[in-house]
Amino acid sequence: MIINNTVSESILIRLLRIIAQFFFKSVRFLPTNYKIIDALVQNAEKPVVLNLLDSLISAEKTNTDSLIYLHKENLHKKIYQELGELVNSPSDSNHPFLFGPVDSKRYAFYQLITKMARSATLGQIYRHEKFLDVIFRQPDILPNYIKNYKWYAICSTYKPNMIQNAIPIIEKSIEIIQSIYLSDRFHSFFAYAFSFFNQNLMTFPQLVLSLIENPELFLEKIMKGVLKFRSCTNMHYHFRKFYEIMLNFKKFSIYLVNNYVPVFIRISSVQKNRILAASFNELLLKTIEMARSKSYLKEELRKIPEFPVYATTKLREYKDAVSDNYGEEPPNKIYQFIAKFFQ
Repeated sequence: MIINNTVSESILIRLLRIIAQFFFKSVRFLPTNYKIIDALVQNAEKPVVLNLLDSLISAEKTNTDSLIYLHKENLHKKIYQELGELVNSPSDSNHPFLFGPVDSKRYAFYQLITKMARSATLGQIYRHEKFLDVIFRQPDILPNYIKNYKWYAICSTYKPNMIQNAIPIIEKSIEIIQSIYLSDRFHSFFAYAFSFFNQNLMTFPQLVLSLIENPELFLEKIMKGVLKFRSCTNMHYHFRKFYEIMLNFKKFSIYLVNNYVPVFIRISSVQKNRILAASFNELLLKTIEMARSKSYLKEELRKIPEFPVYATTKLREYKDAVSDNYGEEPPNKIYQFIAKFFQ
């Protein structure tokens, strides 16, 4: 095996450049059962090795033959096996951005699997429940930077037909979403976990809702997270999708109107944070739109003392401003509907 820890960085770079020439120009001359593939996978944590594999994936449109060769040489099986051997290995990093060998290998595999899962040539091989499972079973106590890639890989390898395998992951996503407000920083894995949750909430609502032990506490903690990260558009994006999905379920929609709408109005009235105010105003408009066909939502909105004034003044001003900016006609039907609330 030519790649090991005794080879100097400079020699390793030269060796990989030679190997790269074969992959990019003469892959048909590479032998089968080539031990170099084993060596690349076993040393994936080395930046030069990861860069080579990454470059082969990135050049898919012009170099499909290389990906096909890697598949025939069982790259996917070797990555799965190597990652499986790390399941019981704890994190070996003592710094947020200086990773130990084990975590570096995890980081490399997460990146490779994510990119392979998006490949037009080999995507179906990596969007498989065995990869979803082995990624999720990796230790949860990891540097946040690596955890970001772990959840990105989870989202990339998942398909709705894996739902039975995904239940523990949904439960974990619920745990993560509930804890966002406790963090001092909005990490990318928060967004991936929220996205994973929303995707399954939309497709399997009854199953996902049954996994929430305390729905009211769950909704309360989500709002705390939104208010904690008021300027985080990533948080707002996933929260808005979540809210719009939840409006379809009567029990939850009534809670949202009674508990979220007053917060939307209070925050948006002050307008100290225009990003947050815009998100809340959009959700208020969505709520009003839903109330047009759901009488119980209309009745709940009527009960909110501050709603009539806000809806007919500042919310209308917001919608007019948005319509003017995007060259839209004023939504007269919505205005007429709002007016009927108070007749």
